[in-house]
Amino acid sequence: MKNKSLFIVIFSLFVFSATAQHQITGTVKTETDGSPIPYATVVLLRPDSSAVKGVIGGNDGKFLFVNVIEGDYILQASFIGYEKAYHIVNVPAQSDLGDIFLSESANKLEEVVVNAERPLVINRADRYIVNVSGKIQSAGRDALDILRNTPGVLVNQNGNISALGNTVAIWIDGRREIKRQQAR
Repeated sequence: MKNKSLFIVIFSLFVFSATAQHQITGTVKTETDGSPIPYATVVLLRPDSSAVKGVIGGNDGKFLFVNVIEGDYILQASFIGYEKAYHIVNVPAQSDLGDIFLSESANKLEEVVVNAERPLVINRADRYIVNVSGKIQSAGRDALDILRNTPGVLVNQNGNISALGNTVAIWIDGRREIKRQQAR
């Protein structure tokens, strides 16, 4: 009976030590001046590059992984504007990695230009908006010619305008246009 309980205690200690969990610490810094990089992303990867854990560093660039199982890992540190850094880590042999340096990325954007065009027709619940600015079809034409070529808008010989069978009010640049009688 005594041998059996001794065996259970030894087996329990062996299982506990085999699954002992460790921690990994370090600091992410810039390669140029050694200043800490706040909020850098640090990921612990298996040798097959699958992620085990990930943390965001603190304001001082320090990071901490807790409850790491013994084994070999790859540590990846990254931050926007910097090249990723990779380190091979053996747990528990390496628990404090010290400083991890990131070099600035050579790919820097000098300028970003955003171009957007308004759609030709916008259908809202209370109005139908036709944007003709910048359209080549509107160059050298008057408003009635443009409306004649607008989908869903009908202009008759007298210049009366209807949209989808309903009479409409015409607004140009936020002002209501009153139909003027042409002089004969």
